[in-house]
Amino acid sequence: MAKHIAEKLEFLDVLVFFDEFCEANYLGCAWGEKFKSIFSEQSDPVACLLDQHHQQKIWPTFERDCFVPRVSNGEVIPVYLDDTVFPGIPKDNRCDSLQVGARGSGMETKG
Repeated sequence: MAKHIAEKLEFLDVLVFFDEFCEANYLGCAWGEKFKSIFSEQSDPVACLLDQHHQQKIWPTFERDCFVPRVSNGEVIPVYLDDTVFPGIPKDNRCDSLQVGARGSGMETKG
């Protein structure tokens, strides 16, 4: 789902960072610092698709740790795909999976 959204945003000429699109550029590099910068500062806004699978994986946890401080500034658009609770990320702008389609993983956008 995240890839589909990223592709549609790119089609609309929105500058998108989606890690799958950039994997070849980062092979052999220290991903942590670069992605920390992307998730913490560069992406505006950050759109994240959240569900139980996102919560259980190590990499998405790193992503959340980077962007959660930006939630209070309104710089994060969380899309909840199930009832999983994510501390620090409100559910008041919840978008049920029935409204957006199939389940997916995280996506960050800049645009």
